[in-house]
Amino acid sequence: MILAEAALIRTFHCCPLCKVSSEALVRNGKKVSMILLNRCVNKQTYLRLKNQCYHCRTCHNYFTAQTYLVSRHCFISKQVHYHVLEELTEHQSMKNIANHCHLSVTTVQRTLSSLAFETKIRKNWLPKCLLFDEFRSLTTYHGTFCFSCMDGNTGKLFDILPSRRKKDFVAYFMRFDRKAREKVRYIVTDMNAPYFSLMKECFPNAKAIVDRFHIVQHLNKGFNQVRIRVMKQLNTKDKKQAKYYR
Repeated sequence: MILAEAALIRTFHCCPLCKVSSEALVRNGKKVSMILLNRCVNKQTYLRLKNQCYHCRTCHNYFTAQTYLVSRHCFISKQVHYHVLEELTEHQSMKNIANHCHLSVTTVQRTLSSLAFETKIRKNWLPKCLLFDEFRSLTTYHGTFCFSCMDGNTGKLFDILPSRRKKDFVAYFMRFDRKAREKVRYIVTDMNAPYFSLMKECFPNAKAIVDRFHIVQHLNKGFNQVRIRVMKQLNTKDKKQAKYYR
């Protein structure tokens, strides 16, 4: 591990809180913080930063000098977050990224989620055909499954939601203009009940289409349930019935 030490002392022309002249500011000790930096020569690197604390004798408030290396109340440098975003563009798991950057998987997830506020969504357009489905993801407070939405015309991914609850669906699609939602004609999905109620609220002109895969899957599940129920009624000790038990 590499440990670097530095001190941060800033010159203030006035108090940042009450805007009084700097003559009322006095130094009030230092606050030490450990900041995680990017790896150096393949070793974990930290910066032991001594931040100068100040006291305003006019408004009687205390504040600390801030640095551009980290965000407020954060001990992971911005360069580490930028490096995580670069790693996320590669085909690898979040656990590998977390181990390589000396972070937790939750921190990597938060870094990825921070991009959601910068992503611009066209609220005046939706595909004519939407494909709804869910998939198993990491277990979070939203649940175990995530919701995926695809463009049925191009086959490209449209968006992914961290939850498959109905209230989250409605809140997401209601952000789009009503004209855009009325242009949706087909929604291909499985037999999940919330999807059908979602159509009535958000897509008044859309028709529901159940894909063949889920129809066959539902039939196979029904046949297996009947087969198991009949097999449990057979007497395995009877030779005539035992041959049907195979």
